[in-house]
Amino acid sequence: MFLVRIPVPDSQDQQDILTSDLWVAGTLGIIEGPGYLDAYFQNHEPASHFGEPQNTPEINWIQQTEDAWPPVLVGEKFFVVAPWRKEPTPKGRTTFTETYELF
Repeated sequence: MFLVRIPVPDSQDQQDILTSDLWVAGTLGIIEGPGYLDAYFQNHEPASHFGEPQNTPEINWIQQTEDAWPPVLVGEKFFVVAPWRKEPTPKGRTTFTETYELF
């Protein structure tokens, strides 16, 4: 994956055109920062139209997110655990796993 950091144009119209151009060129995502846009691309060639592409490390975002939610012992009786975790319920505890529909 490649990242291109682009200075933000002065006018909102220019920013909107740049954002549109990035999406048309196949950006995977855009992050706005103070005075810049970071645009991510799968390939070097389309990224190079907007600046000097930099390699970005490959990150398994699913694994990183799942690892950020370890099981928690609550009080003396409960074991709160995310639905994807496989840890066994400790002796004397009740497992609480809840999933929510966002939409």
